Amino acid sequence: MRFCWMDYSPQPHAFVETWLDEDGKYCTGMDDEDGVEGYYTYWANDPNTVMGRNFWCKVVCDGDTPFAFLSVFEYEGVFTVGEILVAPGKRGRGLGSAALKELFEDSKQILGHCIDRAEAVIYPSNAPSKRAFEKAGFRFDHAHPDGDVWYYLYERRS
Repeated sequence: MRFCWMDYSPQPHAFVETWLDEDGKYCTGMDDEDGVEGYYTYWANDPNTVMGRNFWCKVVCDGDTPFAFLSVFEYEGVFTVGEILVAPGKRGRGLGSAALKELFEDSKQILGHCIDRAEAVIYPSNAPSKRAFEKAGFRFDHAHPDGDVWYYLYERRS
């Protein structure tokens, strides 16, 4: 593996909050005042969440340098990338798509599950996320009936 994958926890990873600038808010669903910690706390305290079994939050590092926060859910056998947030100084360099590729290529090591199929929900106006997910092997699958989000699908190629 190229990257180091660490479990996210708000205290030692408080710096991740600084990545949630205007572009970060635009590219994620974390656009309220609760930020990354609020997002994590909400899902970690959900009664249906079992950390490390159906919900994972990771900080991804290139060497010693953290550059991304990523979450994945599993519900009824469907894996979904919940969020990916790349540090402002690292955006546009292909690191987000490289992390997504590695996540799925090495999912057994990173999450403890082999993921052959996954989905992501992307806002149609979010061109950077669409590019990153497409470079990572996702393809457009369908639009939500009201058109506010698009569903992308990843399927492992044999």
